[in-house]
Amino acid sequence: MLKDFLFLGGFYVNSSYLYLKAKSIYTGEPHICVTKDTTLCLEGFQRSGNGYCEAILKFKNEGLEITHHAHAFANIKRSIKWKVPILVLIRNPIDCIASLITFDERLSDAVAMKNYTNYYKGVEKLKDQLLLVDFLELTKNPDAIIGKVNDKYSLSLNKLNFTEDEKQQYMKYKKANYDKAILASPFPDDAKKPKTDKHRTRLSKNPKMKEALKLYNRLSKNMD
Repeated sequence: MLKDFLFLGGFYVNSSYLYLKAKSIYTGEPHICVTKDTTLCLEGFQRSGNGYCEAILKFKNEGLEITHHAHAFANIKRSIKWKVPILVLIRNPIDCIASLITFDERLSDAVAMKNYTNYYKGVEKLKDQLLLVDFLELTKNPDAIIGKVNDKYSLSLNKLNFTEDEKQQYMKYKKANYDKAILASPFPDDAKKPKTDKHRTRLSKNPKMKEALKLYNRLSKNMD
């Protein structure tokens, strides 16, 4: 109950840039709040590939200033206002919310779905002013995503140019950093699969999931 209250309330307070700025100062996490000097703002609902995307963008672009892991609509609005390049990730809500509840099983399905739809309804209104990227495309072809960022915002970010073997080695290396918190890892793992599959099955049968799926499908249809 308390977790639901905090998670739901978090969506609304994170819609305020002043709150987000104060939070970034108080917590010592400047990377969660976009500024006029930010090179790229990375946004998306929790478990949409934020950690993976940050990793692939920085791998061959050392020193790249990215705003990330705020999951805050305030960053999207402020990036557009300041004309800061903004990439927003989206993932099928069943997979996304199943992963989120695996990460924290105190969270209820209803509140997770509500926050997902609230977040992406806001994105839908601004979709023509940002770069929206699907989790599936990100994981299948990260270089194509880097190319889209470069093309849309006239940047010159280096691509990975990985062979499949190099990609697997890189994934193995990154996953090793999450050994002590495997359920929080942004990378696929056998330890998480049974829990996530259980949540996915339950969520797919929830009639309230229809609204989130319709929203996802509308947005997915109109991606660059």
